[in-house]
Amino acid sequence: LMNLLKKTLSSLQKLKTEIYYKNDMSNFFHEVNDLYNKDNTFSLNDKIIIECYWDNPGYWFSLSLALNALSASKSNCVAVVSEHKNKLNIIKRLKKLGIQNIICLEDYFSIDQISFDIEKIESEEDLLQIKLPLGFSTNLLYDEFCRYQNSPYVQIEHNSFKKKFYTYLKVILASEKIFKQFKPKYHLTSHNVGVYYGSLANAAIRNKSKILTLYI
Repeated sequence: LMNLLKKTLSSLQKLKTEIYYKNDMSNFFHEVNDLYNKDNTFSLNDKIIIECYWDNPGYWFSLSLALNALSASKSNCVAVVSEHKNKLNIIKRLKKLGIQNIICLEDYFSIDQISFDIEKIESEEDLLQIKLPLGFSTNLLYDEFCRYQNSPYVQIEHNSFKKKFYTYLKVILASEKIFKQFKPKYHLTSHNVGVYYGSLANAAIRNKSKILTLYI
């Protein structure tokens, strides 16, 4: 009986903590949104691409301040989310921030076969010496593989290496497509490293968009 009571109390405590957390997050976004209220007549009418891969309160706070400083119209903001980056929760955050224009990176993946002879990559050195599309950095690709494999070096023989390699190529090309389509003046991002973050930053540079990195 005592064990049952302890388990019940533990479950209730967890439920209570979860309710408090959700309430705190709701209040947080309400306060952040209030910061956006502008008291001037100037409004930036250019498009802004916002990277939304990192679900972090500090980032959302910095993002709101940046949009306020730019006097940006939220109707001109385009948020980029990813199926592999906490998409559903991030969309909820964006809607609370009043950002409605949301696109998914994977929707811009090309259905065409990417022409790349991956069989030439037999070592880490080969990976670092290849030429990636759009001048993308092999160092950022290497870093992404290390993170994915949770390893200090890239395991070329890893059973998912080939699949991941082609996915990363699609990410690079999709990011370029997004910037070509929307032609933003600004790109707001939390990071500029790795393939997912770095490909948007690379596309911004190639398309002459100004980058504001809001990393905390």
